[in-house]
Amino acid sequence: MNVADLLSALRLGLVPVLLALAWTGNGEAFVACLAVSLATDVADGWIARRLARASLRGAVLDSRADFATYMSLPLAAWWSRLLGLLGIWLALSVTAISRGVAMALFWNSGRWRSVKV
Repeated sequence: MNVADLLSALRLGLVPVLLALAWTGNGEAFVACLAVSLATDVADGWIARRLARASLRGAVLDSRADFATYMSLPLAAWWSRLLGLLGIWLALSVTAISRGVAMALFWNSGRWRSVKV
């Protein structure tokens, strides 16, 4: 396992932590944990490409970590709404915006043409 794969594994491991923080009402810790998760999401792909360590295993691990993270966010948002935590809503909004920007950059880069559907 290389560094990029370890970052993806860390992001996958942060999903239950995010849910626990949302459940217990730790808004500041939730936002910090989500920021770490988003930073590792950006870093793992960059590191894999720069070190020429991109692999199918890494791509699958990254996709699963993305899926788990983004599927946990609506539940965290619902719990935070019940708890009245504005910080989590702010974090979710930033996440949605960052995903939109990432998709726009991906679209503009032309790399989408190589994706097999």
